[in-house]
Amino acid sequence: MRIMNADFFVRLIVATHKVVNILPREDPVRAQVQDSSNKLLVSLILLVQENPAMSGQRPTVTARAIRETGKLVAYLNYAKRTAEINPENFIMLEREYNRVGEFLRKIHEKSIVVNQERVVLKQEISTRQTVPVIKSKENTSVSKGKLSFRQSRILELMRNKPKVQVWELQKVLPEVTKRTLRRDLDDLLQRSFIIRQGEWNEVFYQIR
Repeated sequence: MRIMNADFFVRLIVATHKVVNILPREDPVRAQVQDSSNKLLVSLILLVQENPAMSGQRPTVTARAIRETGKLVAYLNYAKRTAEINPENFIMLEREYNRVGEFLRKIHEKSIVVNQERVVLKQEISTRQTVPVIKSKENTSVSKGKLSFRQSRILELMRNKPKVQVWELQKVLPEVTKRTLRRDLDDLLQRSFIIRQGEWNEVFYQIR
């Protein structure tokens, strides 16, 4: 199995240039392959360097690299069918770029998840730094302590709906399990943010 590192990518791009240099200078595929392969190499080097400064840019860089890889595979496939030279070199390059594309898609999926987690973390930190003070119907201020991002979101939803059940909250927050939502609701209940009414399947919650 190929090791996807900077050395491999450089050798792959060099091999690509050597193969397409066989094509006539006036053939537009030659220039297109050279241009796309150069752009792809820049993106690949950025990705394998593991530079923390560009961690937030990884989804953008991988998406760009995936597009260039797709272009290269299409160009090579076209050249394989039309060029009057041995197609084996094009087949080899096409196979390698398909592997690079798979490598990039895995990085892209992982980078999106990491970025989403980073955004949620920042939101939670921001929420903890600006904790709201909610007044009861008797106009008495109650100290609420720190809220999680989910709890703030739950309260925001409940302000727009007088009575809410757990299943309704999960429809709006599908990534959160019912068990976690109940835990958040119990905490809000103990801290006097909300009240609970009803029993069993008829339990609903509302702002205090």
